[in-house]
Amino acid sequence: MDELFVEAVLYSMGISNPKGYQEVLNTLWESAPSELEPILLDLEALKYKGAMDYLLALLEGSTIDEAVFGKHLTKRLRELYELLPLADFAKIAYIVWAHLPQSLRDHDPFYILSYADDCLSYGDEARCRELLEEVMNYYS
Repeated sequence: MDELFVEAVLYSMGISNPKGYQEVLNTLWESAPSELEPILLDLEALKYKGAMDYLLALLEGSTIDEAVFGKHLTKRLRELYELLPLADFAKIAYIVWAHLPQSLRDHDPFYILSYADDCLSYGDEARCRELLEEVMNYYS
């Protein structure tokens, strides 16, 4: 479920896509414990936007496996990092942090996302990259 929560967080920022969500959903169907099946059935019945809204509502009250969530989030962030200019990605990193559940925001490595772009204001691109790489390598 935590992988689906990542897709919902990215969706809330406008940077997720139905294909990534569907891949995660398909993978979960293959290995989901029986108690998740009702939720997965609900998600299957919803269109993409409805499924994302449903997941965002579930996210706030859920216990999140920080390692699973973090590994999937950092994988998805790395994809963006490799495509975007550093300044654009650093802004997205901050917005990701702001969209995370409160229970994760103050924990490493997520907290780093809140300030990694500060280095750019005084021209230290190397330090910004170092911080962002620290986040993306945390769960590898």
